[in-house]
Amino acid sequence: MATDSQQHSFAVHTYSQPTYCDACGSFLWGVVQQGMRCTRCGLDCHAQCVVHGVCTTKRAFAGDKMLGTRPTDPTHQTDATAVSLLDTLAAQTHITALSLEESRKDANPPLDLLRKTPLNTAAFVARITPLVDVFEFVVQILEWRDAPRTILALIACLSISSMQGFYPVTLCLLPHCLMLSLIASSRMERIKYEVALKNRNRAAENPVGTTSIPPNKNSGLRQATYQSATYIRNLQFLQNQMGSFVKAFDAAAIGLRTFSQYCDQYPVPAIQLLLASSVGMLIVIQYASMKLLAASTVLVVFASNTAVFQATTAAVLPWIIKSVADKTDIIREGIRAANTVPGGSVVVVTLWENQRWWAGLGWIPHLFQNERSPWSDETGAILRPHKDVFTLPDSDEISGTWSWIDPEWTLYFNWAAPDQMDQKEGWQYMDHFWKQPRQKPNTGSMTRRRGWKRRMQFVPSLATSAVSSLIPQVAASEKK
Repeated sequence: MATDSQQHSFAVHTYSQPTYCDACGSFLWGVVQQGMRCTRCGLDCHAQCVVHGVCTTKRAFAGDKMLGTRPTDPTHQTDATAVSLLDTLAAQTHITALSLEESRKDANPPLDLLRKTPLNTAAFVARITPLVDVFEFVVQILEWRDAPRTILALIACLSISSMQGFYPVTLCLLPHCLMLSLIASSRMERIKYEVALKNRNRAAENPVGTTSIPPNKNSGLRQATYQSATYIRNLQFLQNQMGSFVKAFDAAAIGLRTFSQYCDQYPVPAIQLLLASSVGMLIVIQYASMKLLAASTVLVVFASNTAVFQATTAAVLPWIIKSVADKTDIIREGIRAANTVPGGSVVVVTLWENQRWWAGLGWIPHLFQNERSPWSDETGAILRPHKDVFTLPDSDEISGTWSWIDPEWTLYFNWAAPDQMDQKEGWQYMDHFWKQPRQKPNTGSMTRRRGWKRRMQFVPSLATSAVSSLIPQVAASEKK
């Protein structure tokens, strides 16, 4: 034939699969350009094993060189033990790398909204039945739908929390408890099935009535079929949890953004708050009883879904906040941040009125739950009451009393630059994040605020005035 008289024509070649040299039988090492291949007959060999001569057959050896098995040739190889362990390891490593690459491609296929997405969604919904069962079981316990079961679960949680080193014990025994529950559930289903089967046999011997046999299935492992009641329940669960996740994510994002804004505006108080919370946490961890904390957490979790607890929280918590804001916080922070005249007897009380723009409603004092209140201090972090219900600090007959100097509240214009606030009504317009103050509103103005001020005066009692008048004289006599 014509090819028999032709000389070899070798060229550098890159092999995508494990290949052996046709000349020496060893493995072709490397990632690219591992060896030489004849462009005429397909002979593969190392660069140092290039065969000089004419092309004979297309393959010098019989066997499949491209599947990771070394070709057999009586000249170079007599048995399987001739393959070195290093060559076998190299070939297997190459094959494994190719397999892993294919697995990665299969695990991350391209987006296919017409076929893959609906198919995978339906399969996922059909297989989350155990998760739905566990979720509904926990919800039934926490919402007190079955009072005896909830009380039993509460006692069990309190017992576990009171154990010595209950955290490691719980983590170690949790898988065993789940398996034990699965075995017990499967056994109960089996017993029910056998009892129903016996009842049916008895009914067949003495036909008085009919008895239905429950299916023999494990509720924890069953798989819902499409368009079944279980599948619809799973789909509803997935839909509701997706909505809950979106709400929780948005709330967390808003909270993080608010905290970031606070840190940008007031970095020093933010660092102080962080250090104080860290020290408090270390103190709690060091000196508090973990058993007591765990038991308290269990009680709060179980009680949080009761009507009494929610009603108490809704009624008492706002009352406590209002009392603290009206009595303690307003007096301390207001006087500390106020502008006082020499002598300290006159205090300028400042309040900030905050509003947000809503489509169809305009500017109203209705703000988001996580931002500043309709009335606050200048920073927006401290709650203030409405100016019409702001009361003077409590008077003390021994030390003295507080009284208003100004009959009414007046607008406060000196707290910001004139070009950043309206000089007629006192409003300062800002964006959604209470930044970028402007004098006039524009399309991006979503929030606004303005300040009010009113002076109050402290009138000391006669006894206090007499004592205070003696203090400088005593100090002067001691100095002499």
